[in-house]
Amino acid sequence: MKAVYNSRGAKVPGMFEKGGSFPDLSGDGKVSRKDILIGRGVIKKKKGGATKDACYTKVKSRYSVWPSAYASGALAKCRKVGAANWGNKKKK
Repeated sequence: MKAVYNSRGAKVPGMFEKGGSFPDLSGDGKVSRKDILIGRGVIKKKKGGATKDACYTKVKSRYSVWPSAYASGALAKCRKVGAANWGNKKKK
C-alpha cells in the first residue's frame, strides 16, 4: 500500500503498517476522529513538557512574581534540603 501524507507533506507514522489500521496519534488508547485530524495536520499534536518537581510547585505557590530572584533562591534552597523539609522552622 501507499504511504499516507498529511496536509503539510509529512509522512504519517505507522500508517498502513502491520494490519493497515489507523494509528493512535492522540495517545488516548482508542482510534477516534481526533487521531484522523492529527494525522491530516488539522490539529497539532501536543508535545509533552518536563514534569515539575515538588519544590517547584511549593515555591511557585508561595511567590506571586515568577520568575524572580527571591523565588529562584527559594527554589534552590528547597531542592537542597528537600521538599518535605523546606519551609519548616527549626526548633532550638
